[in-house]
Amino acid sequence: MGEVEAEKLDDRDLTGAVRRFYCFYGRVQGVGFRFTASAIAEKLGLTGWVCNQDEHVEMEVQGQPERIDQMIRELHNDQDWIRIERMTLEERPLKKTEKKFQITW
Repeated sequence: MGEVEAEKLDDRDLTGAVRRFYCFYGRVQGVGFRFTASAIAEKLGLTGWVCNQDEHVEMEVQGQPERIDQMIRELHNDQDWIRIERMTLEERPLKKTEKKFQITW
């Protein structure tokens, strides 16, 4: 990444943005959860990542709080094949240079 591009990323306006770390439990593996989360994040302009673990799915997402809340609502309500039975939430520090939402392995 060149210097100019790095400066652009560091200067992104993150006013009001938050970063949240979630753990999702329930029917969240083998049902397209990560793909769905990625598609919703892209649609809403959010950045971060989502990853399967042994017993749950972890996701760290960054953006405007109302958009993150919308993403969580869509994951809960709009997907017949996903069933979130429980989730945990932690606030995390913002990552200024992150550009997209990724599915990690």
